[in-house]
Amino acid sequence: MDIRQIRSFVAVVDHKSFTLAATRVGIAQPAISMQISSLEKEYKTKLLIRGPRGVIPTDAGRTLYKHGRLILRQIEEARIDIATGYSVTGLVAVGMPTTVATPLAVPLIKRVAERYPGIRLHIVETLSGHLNELLATDRLNCAILFRSAEQKSLEFEPLAIEYLYFIGGSLEGMDNSEPDCAVQALSAVPITLPSIAHDLRTTVKHAFIAAGASLNVVADIDSPRVALSLAADHFAGTILPLSALTSAQHAEFRGVFTRRLVKPEVTRTIGLCRRTSSILSDASLAIETSIKEVMADLVSSGHWNGIELVP
Repeated sequence: MDIRQIRSFVAVVDHKSFTLAATRVGIAQPAISMQISSLEKEYKTKLLIRGPRGVIPTDAGRTLYKHGRLILRQIEEARIDIATGYSVTGLVAVGMPTTVATPLAVPLIKRVAERYPGIRLHIVETLSGHLNELLATDRLNCAILFRSAEQKSLEFEPLAIEYLYFIGGSLEGMDNSEPDCAVQALSAVPITLPSIAHDLRTTVKHAFIAAGASLNVVADIDSPRVALSLAADHFAGTILPLSALTSAQHAEFRGVFTRRLVKPEVTRTIGLCRRTSSILSDASLAIETSIKEVMADLVSSGHWNGIELVP
């Protein structure tokens, strides 16, 4: 087995296609097929299966993919170490859901560039369910996620408590200056929420059940930006953390109000996640420390509202 074979194998699994992998790696498709065939002969087992949804790894293939990812990352880190000569170097991939990336990503990138010029930071912004998958396949060093069910393969370090808000127009019988909103007051009110598999949907559903309120979801929207646009157009309200709103959106949303959900209070715990089996490099440790520092600065300066840091 050589590095070219590893790179090709990982590319096939990532893209679920020999054709796309060949384009990504920059070699002809027959060459990719020969490399995979050589790996299967070497390990005396089938590594990939062609299915209706593309090429997928077997159990042995998933094991090789996990190790191959780690090998390629270490090679890239070695290249950066040699090229830069900085004391702390390496490639660090950090996953964030959109509501976290909105306030955190830009100041974090600036902080890392200033303090650790030898670290190349890779920010991945996507849904929390996809971040769990990327962590499980070692494609992220760490991710900022919400605590839901405990997972034995992941370590979770609590960072903050996040409050959820109703973002929408006027509510019948409620003064628009009221900063809070009882969940019961939203019974049957048209709202948009992420799809059923999303952590936020589950949290809101449980709060409505506890309050004896009727949840009236008129559309499943997995994009906070689209949900906020619909609220701004007075089509339907939504439930999100305040961090989903940029300062520009606060100014543009006329007739749209943000009210913290109470009775019951609806919260989520934000934390740093990493695989329990992962090796914490100096670069990864520097990034995790920077995340905590930047979060504290944003909260104390009023640039990240609606959360409380965990002591």
